[in-house]
Amino acid sequence: MTSATPIQENVLNRTNLLDSRAEIHCHHCGELCADASIHADDKAFCCEGCKTVYEILRDNNLCSYYDLNEHAGISFRNITTNQRRSRFDYLDDDNIHAQLLEFRQGDVAKVRFHLPQIHCSSCLWLLEKLYKLNDGISASRVDFVQKEVGITFNPHKISLRGVVELLTTIGYEPDLRLKAINHLTAEQQNSASNEKKSPSQAHLTSLYLKIGIAGFAFGNTMIFSFPEYLSAAGELDPRLRSFFGALSIALALPVLLYCASDYFKSSWQSLKQRHISLDVPIALGISVLFLRSVVEILMGATSGYLDSFSGLVFLLLCGKLFQQKVFDGIAFDRDYTSYFPIAVSVLRKTAEGLQETTIPLSRLGVGERLLVRNGELIPADSVLESPVGHVDYSFVTGESAPVEILRGNTLYAGGRILGAALEMTSIKNVSQSYLTSLWNHDAFQKHRKSALEEVSDRFGAYFTAFVLCLASAAFITWMPDIGKAINAATAVLVIACPCAMTLAAPFALGWALKIFGNAGFYLKNTSVVLELTRVNTIVFDKTGTLTDANKSRTAFSGEALTAKEQELLASALRHSAHPLARSVSAAMSYAVIHGKYQIANYEEVPASGFRCVVDGVLVQVGTAKFVRGNLLCQEVQQQGFKLKGFKGTYRLEHPMESRIGAEVHIAIGGAYKGLFAVNNEYRRGLQSLFATLRSKYALLLLSGDNDAERKTLQDLFADDRASMMAFHQTPHDKLARIGELQEVGAHVAMVGDGLNDAGALRQSNVGIAVMGAGGMFSPACDAVLSADALGKLSDFMRFAGYTRRVIIAAFWISVAYNIVGLTCAVMGLLSPLVSAVLMPISNATVIGFTTLAVLLGAKMRKI
Repeated sequence: MTSATPIQENVLNRTNLLDSRAEIHCHHCGELCADASIHADDKAFCCEGCKTVYEILRDNNLCSYYDLNEHAGISFRNITTNQRRSRFDYLDDDNIHAQLLEFRQGDVAKVRFHLPQIHCSSCLWLLEKLYKLNDGISASRVDFVQKEVGITFNPHKISLRGVVELLTTIGYEPDLRLKAINHLTAEQQNSASNEKKSPSQAHLTSLYLKIGIAGFAFGNTMIFSFPEYLSAAGELDPRLRSFFGALSIALALPVLLYCASDYFKSSWQSLKQRHISLDVPIALGISVLFLRSVVEILMGATSGYLDSFSGLVFLLLCGKLFQQKVFDGIAFDRDYTSYFPIAVSVLRKTAEGLQETTIPLSRLGVGERLLVRNGELIPADSVLESPVGHVDYSFVTGESAPVEILRGNTLYAGGRILGAALEMTSIKNVSQSYLTSLWNHDAFQKHRKSALEEVSDRFGAYFTAFVLCLASAAFITWMPDIGKAINAATAVLVIACPCAMTLAAPFALGWALKIFGNAGFYLKNTSVVLELTRVNTIVFDKTGTLTDANKSRTAFSGEALTAKEQELLASALRHSAHPLARSVSAAMSYAVIHGKYQIANYEEVPASGFRCVVDGVLVQVGTAKFVRGNLLCQEVQQQGFKLKGFKGTYRLEHPMESRIGAEVHIAIGGAYKGLFAVNNEYRRGLQSLFATLRSKYALLLLSGDNDAERKTLQDLFADDRASMMAFHQTPHDKLARIGELQEVGAHVAMVGDGLNDAGALRQSNVGIAVMGAGGMFSPACDAVLSADALGKLSDFMRFAGYTRRVIIAAFWISVAYNIVGLTCAVMGLLSPLVSAVLMPISNATVIGFTTLAVLLGAKMRKI
């Protein structure tokens, strides 16, 4: 055998190089490498862009990106660095910053981008590691479902343009087309929202198209199979059988490659993640049925079972459409502006000047003059009109240090006012989705998935593995009859329906969430529904929760106030959001001349009162201890004689005792003036509510007010023990008391004021904030209960328990179906087509049962 010449060896080597080059795929994106000369660390890349991204990840120790999902990256072959960067010059414009940024204050800025490229766990992993790529980025959080990323960064270290360029460099160029939405009208916003939802609409359109193609193929392949079905054995001409078989294959190929493609894609992705999804047995059953039919047609044995194959895919897609339609029907749109029963105070021009009124948050538009009081959240981005204000942005940034804002500067939605009330003008429409994101921020999460939800989530994976083993056993059992073996295995794979089991919880809870919302009970998420079923102790606040501040009766006792003193007091009261302060302010019926008096040194002490300087005069409002105690110390130290204006039977050793109702004490200019006695009007329906709750729950009262109404409350709580009714409770006392209850095994629901009881609401297992007409939102709660719906609280609690029972019943219905169906399939009593008919029926049965049961349960309970 002659050896090759040097020229032949060179040609052979070049040929081998070309052959091997044809098999080289980019290490980053997986595309075929046209030029094998681009290498780094013995890894090939299709272009310099992919190589650059790999080097960035390598230099930052982030190559685990490729371990999670091989070839997970985005190709850069057709995008140059200059093209990526030149397109973003406009991002240096301050006007663009105002449109894109959700928040900017000092060293903290927040922005949210839609990234349509997000497609796998590697994307999520990398995008949440952006802080390792640039130290100017402090945090990033991905919403995988919405394909969005929220980024917090330091604008002094990296600009907005730099953030976008960084995302583009690693393959995730943001879609910025809809970011001007905040400057649109409400109608335009809805239109833009519809545009944003176009991917979902496109998916639905694609599903309709797939159903149409599969249905067309199903009908025609069945027609082509009729000659063989109707003829006796051996009577059909083999040429006709082959012809009809070839036509059936031609019709079935689009069904396999297009209509059933989602099942194969989902299965492949799950297997790449080393996980068996619910679509794996379906994809396997579809593949087996198609391959078996093609083999029999090519061998001339029969005309195949492609009519059953097409019918199987058609029915599976119909089941998916039904499921999607039902889910869309119960979808709880958390971005809709009427979600929260929250109102906001606005100043409107009248003949007498600017007058305060309250409007629903959904009606708040651009250009409204807002009045936001101490402790309340800023509902929309605004410009400060007051001279100076202090804002706590901890809900937004996590930093609790107050920020001083001067007139003309921007106040961002989600900030909490500290001190005197601030006037501001809204510059953006209210972003309900942004307030919702605050509500669901990690800092306010306290619920883990319930045992029922965890079982539902984990059952699918175990059930799928069991079905694969059972299908293998059925195949082996029926051998050597290959036809029956394949039929039995395929029927097992198709009829098995873990979907019905795993759908029971989300559909039932989704309906419950919507029903609660329609009745005025707004929950943070579905987990709260099941958490309500575990509650065995309910703690109530009194003022603003059990009482209606708008209907309270107020009377003044003390020195007659001069006109100037009334003006000073009214000016001070308008800055407090406490229900008692609002009651006194409403009772004074004194028109405050807008802007006449400047407020300074405003300080509010929870559960005590507030003090401030109005037009140079100190005004103190609050409890007897808060007002008199301070004055007494001042008088004794300065003059050493009895407090001016002090008269009556009050005892300083028990300065908060009274038998005339809640008290709001007043001091102006260092002199005690008297008190406002507030006789509370309790909300309607409390007697029947508490009578129902007492039979199942331990009921406690934790009130910051005095005990003047103890007797009235005894009728509600039917228990006068000190452990059941506690007064003079500070926010810290309430929080500590709930913690003590939880330590002894109680699952506590706290029903209180969303503003003054934030700590207790957060500490409790379920925090329910009661919101009246002027209520403000607090992210510390798990649920917002409209004050008008408080009387239905027992109905809501019972309905949550009923929903849990519906889920368990639906689960057992699905178990029974699977036991019967799988038994018949293993015994060879079901064909693949019959199995395909039964599978969506099982889904429809479970979904229909949960839907009807929950809706009928709500109707019977009049929720």
